[in-house]
Amino acid sequence: RDGAAQIRDGRLELRRKDERTLLVINEVLSLLHSHGGRLRDVAGAIGISTANLVKFFSIDPQVWRKVSHIRKENNLSDLKKTS
Repeated sequence: RDGAAQIRDGRLELRRKDERTLLVINEVLSLLHSHGGRLRDVAGAIGISTANLVKFFSIDPQVWRKVSHIRKENNLSDLKKTS
């Protein structure tokens, strides 16, 4: 497909240079907020693994901070970045 993001083989892939990328990030963060910060629930809702969702969130420090904020609001632990 010709979009900012696609799910292929159970992985969320972004086209970083696409101007719609920010819209995808905001939508996934909105899902995280509506699911009370629970990564497993969000990953299941969009059809990817929790590990892939964590990797997606680690693409940008601002996104990572927002995820941490949402999780703290819901009394959940901070995520640990994987390398």
